[in-house]
Amino acid sequence: ACDVLYSKLVKYDELYIALTSLLAAGSQLDTVRRKENKNVTALEACALQYYFLILWRILGILPPSKTYMNQLAMNSPEMSECDILHTLRWSSRLRISSYVNWIKDHLIKQGMKAEHAGSLLELASSKCSSVKYDVEIVEEYFARQ
Repeated sequence: ACDVLYSKLVKYDELYIALTSLLAAGSQLDTVRRKENKNVTALEACALQYYFLILWRILGILPPSKTYMNQLAMNSPEMSECDILHTLRWSSRLRISSYVNWIKDHLIKQGMKAEHAGSLLELASSKCSSVKYDVEIVEEYFARQ
């Protein structure tokens, strides 16, 4: 499946960014409903939860894109709420060597040179793989709510 995703037919970075940004659909609907002075219906809430869980699972099994890993390594100052939520998953995985090796393999399959993939992962791990980092981005996420 990853061979198809990394082919020239699919721009994996763009797909990954699109999937990550879709995590905000529920909060966007909630914002629209509040502006309309309406509540989210039970059916809408169920559909959104189902949609979110499927999307969350898909993002959980897909390897991170080159762009996303660069974002983590460079510690982008302006992360969206979706990026923060998604980063909480990956920051904890950067503490596990089997995940780091898996990510490196997939960065190489996406066209990155092995040396660059290794140094990028080292940089991302050094910046993001601490509980302190997780707490800081959770605080930022809550501050935006």
